[in-house]
Amino acid sequence: MIGRETRVLLRHYLEEGASKAEVARRLGVSRRTVHRWIASGQLDRELDDEAVRYGPRRPAPSKLDPYKGIIGARLAAYPKLSAVRLHREVRAAGYAGGYDQVKRYVREVRPRESEEPRTCFSLDGVAPLTGHEWARMRLSVDLEISVTNAWCEGAVRG
Repeated sequence: MIGRETRVLLRHYLEEGASKAEVARRLGVSRRTVHRWIASGQLDRELDDEAVRYGPRRPAPSKLDPYKGIIGARLAAYPKLSAVRLHREVRAAGYAGGYDQVKRYVREVRPRESEEPRTCFSLDGVAPLTGHEWARMRLSVDLEISVTNAWCEGAVRG
């Protein structure tokens, strides 16, 4: 994107009849850049301070694209397959790229296991401790140096 001042100068030099090479020298840019600005319609834009807004870029094609179906099918059947193993399999199918690209893709598409919260501390080994039970078990002792917490009951299973 070119700024307003550069656009004004570019128009002015071209209206004066300067060659594109001369315009490039005066502006301190490559001749190809001047040609690209003219071809992209940068001169025809209104002279406002509003910045050009670009849309999202299309994803660049990768060497892995033809093999993503193989990886997806293998992960659907065996979700715990390692990226190393999948890399070996797509290499056998003709993939010429590197391991890192496979590893990043596998990390994106691998099905995630939903983690359910588990009980960390329990008196009976099943039900979690409630706030009341924690408060009942806690014993606070004030010392001259600091406050110490001690447990007045035995070890908690979990």
